[in-house]
Amino acid sequence: MATKGHIGKLLLEGESNVRAGQRAAARQMFRAVLSSDPTNLPALLWMAWLSDDPRASLAYVSRALECDPHNPRAHAALRWARRRATPLEPSEPLAAAQSLHRRPAVWIVSALLVVILLVGSALLLLPKNAPAWAALARIQSPTATVTHALTPTPLPTATPSP
Repeated sequence: MATKGHIGKLLLEGESNVRAGQRAAARQMFRAVLSSDPTNLPALLWMAWLSDDPRASLAYVSRALECDPHNPRAHAALRWARRRATPLEPSEPLAAAQSLHRRPAVWIVSALLVVILLVGSALLLLPKNAPAWAALARIQSPTATVTHALTPTPLPTATPSP
């Protein structure tokens, strides 16, 4: 059985290996911790994160939650592991956004097709005398102009009644 000091050194060395990108060496350190202390929460969570298999990640996180059911990091790890283990459906918005991000040309072509369909539909819905509507749209709105009348304008006058 390893001492707490030895387990602490193994944990620190494992974390250092993770930061250095040495995943295999890090897994070896965390396995050594778990062989001495199978309920070591940091080692369980690190093993979940380092695991290439999403189901193994879930198993490590489940063991961590058995050890400490109220641990917020373990609950966050569980949410992460579930998302990782559940493949996204193509109909989900995130998957659609990722596929658009990967293939921008497809997205542009799709957008152009939608615009063409909308314009075509609008043209089909225009009345038969569409050129008349276009001519009316080009006519400018009337503006008030001052003109001087050459003849007097008749005004209504009161007529006497008998």
